[in-house]
Amino acid sequence: MVDFNQYYTSKDVSDLLTSFITFDNPKTCLELSAGEGALLHALRKRWTNLHFTTIEIDPINHKVLKDAFPYSTHFCVDATEEYCKILLGNSSFDLAVCNPPFESINTNDNIRFFLESILGDKFVRLKKIRAEMFFLAINLFFLKENGILAIIVPELLIEGIKFRDFRESVFTNNTLQYLIEFKHRSFKKTEAKTYILVIKKGKSDSNYSFHRVKVDSNFKVVKSSTSAIKSLYNISDFGKQLCSNKFLILRGNISGKECKRISEAYIHTTTMSNDLCYVYLPEIEINGNVKKAIAGDIIISRVGTRVLGKTNIVAVGEAVISDCVFCVRFFNSNDRITFLNFWKENRKSWLIKNATGTCAMHITKEKMFKLIESLL
Repeated sequence: MVDFNQYYTSKDVSDLLTSFITFDNPKTCLELSAGEGALLHALRKRWTNLHFTTIEIDPINHKVLKDAFPYSTHFCVDATEEYCKILLGNSSFDLAVCNPPFESINTNDNIRFFLESILGDKFVRLKKIRAEMFFLAINLFFLKENGILAIIVPELLIEGIKFRDFRESVFTNNTLQYLIEFKHRSFKKTEAKTYILVIKKGKSDSNYSFHRVKVDSNFKVVKSSTSAIKSLYNISDFGKQLCSNKFLILRGNISGKECKRISEAYIHTTTMSNDLCYVYLPEIEINGNVKKAIAGDIIISRVGTRVLGKTNIVAVGEAVISDCVFCVRFFNSNDRITFLNFWKENRKSWLIKNATGTCAMHITKEKMFKLIESLL
């Protein structure tokens, strides 16, 4: 059986997404990666005469869609290939809904065309991107001006520093109306925290506000507020906040394999000792452009579902650290004790709330920083 890395949308999520769409009497709707049509069923309940155009790579799902919506238009094709663009031609739509694959994909000429058209030339040279970036771009491309896109995305696109420029490109050239946050594990096959973005095609004021909404495990709204759009990409809200005069968080800059090649003294997730124990490293000098742990540092595995959060404390010596671990260095021994006491008692519950990822779970540097800062 072919695996198309599908993340099917539940009825609860579909109904919630549909309820936040702000458009009076839409006539046409596009769905790329349509799956079995859960989003379309929810839309049809609200707008009985809405005409759908679907793109679905899986021939089994394609048949399901044709049977469920016989008077709509359905194509069985890969949305990332140029043939999809040819099929859609000069079409434009009032609405677009999308639950894209949560994965990284290699770019091609077709993908680069949509990235440049919607996001600008900054993203054209990338050889690999998140699929969600492409699906957001192609949906906006085929929307009418003032049309509405409702798309499901993982947390890293909203919270990750790496995607700050992406957010700025999207939200300065279009208008984010709602950012709807789900709890972890709201979608089957992924542990990632997810969001719904409701975007109106077209610019708004330079620092407009959007609605930030949180829903609980029963998909009921528990919190609603407004935020300035620049809070999602303003550089002052990101890198500058990760500075402290009380502690330092280092992440290794090379792989475990490269660590092993450089030095016999290295720390990777596979070389860590028993959890929450002291480790005794060789007292040797390590040179080169590498990150290293020294006596007193706390080593935390930042990635991997089975070893996530595993912790060692360096008693003596030093070692190169891989990019799969954090090295937390406190400048005051009392602060180190405060953190360790919290970590021993609350680590499991903290990880459940704060670890992120679509497949392998991981801890972000930003969240670890915020935790430690809150304790001191």
